Amino acid sequence: MPEAFDQRMRRIRIAHRPALAVKAGADAPWIVARVHTGREIDVEKALTEADIEAIVPVRKGKERRRRNRVIPPRDEVLMTGYVLLRCRYSVEAISGLLSFEHVIDVLGGWERPFMVNHEKVRDIMQKAHDGRFDYERVSQVKVAAGDKVRIAEGLFAGLVAEVMTPNSKGKGDVVVEVDMFGQKTPTNLPLAILEKL
Repeated sequence: MPEAFDQRMRRIRIAHRPALAVKAGADAPWIVARVHTGREIDVEKALTEADIEAIVPVRKGKERRRRNRVIPPRDEVLMTGYVLLRCRYSVEAISGLLSFEHVIDVLGGWERPFMVNHEKVRDIMQKAHDGRFDYERVSQVKVAAGDKVRIAEGLFAGLVAEVMTPNSKGKGDVVVEVDMFGQKTPTNLPLAILEKL
């Protein structure tokens, strides 16, 4: 019985996919989809192939060494677990979004999704392109577990978070716990965008 219900829901969600392709204005806000970690690029590609405007900001990752050889940094996802997309918001559009493989839900929920204005997304993309979020970018900030920090840039700019993993190297990433929508959410962020409180 539950399997039949799941299959029926999947068919309904797939039928709602065309609502996602309804274009929003050039300055319309972006919706933040939560996706399985490591599948951000796959989801972006699937959405783009379905004629849905979607982006995943990337940055230069860590330089690695293997057998005394330097392996150049590769591009990696800036916001692990999130994909930005833009469409005309409707319940049908969100239902269609949930039909894509690896999409978990929408940040903020169906009724009042977390929307990011176009200028902020453009700013994030420009700074990512300019190397502002790169792993090797040096920062004066050094944090210990339990420290309070403010997120200065990016999708969650202005929010206060608690550091979960210490970082005294002055570069790289930090796992922080952000209070979003009434619950603590762990997030991996570049040290370069944090300000110690």
